[in-house]
Amino acid sequence: MSLIQIRQELHEIIEKSDDSVVEAMYVVLQSIMDKNNDIIGFSAAGEPLTRQDFIARIRASYEAGKHGEVKDSEQLLAAIETW
Repeated sequence: MSLIQIRQELHEIIEKSDDSVVEAMYVVLQSIMDKNNDIIGFSAAGEPLTRQDFIARIRASYEAGKHGEVKDSEQLLAAIETW
């Protein structure tokens, strides 16, 4: 069975299940994801991001902003033009 088929079947199971089953499935899946620190997204460059990576990036951005290490709109537009 392909991953697409598995996802479709899981959606069907969820739609047919009562609330207690859905909540139990959520708890189990969330526990697995937290334990394994699975990939939750991708960077603009296509690199995988784990939850820990994502939180670290947010914290780094916040700290940079607190110290004035940010680009104004003109600097950002100039940087975009070089992409």
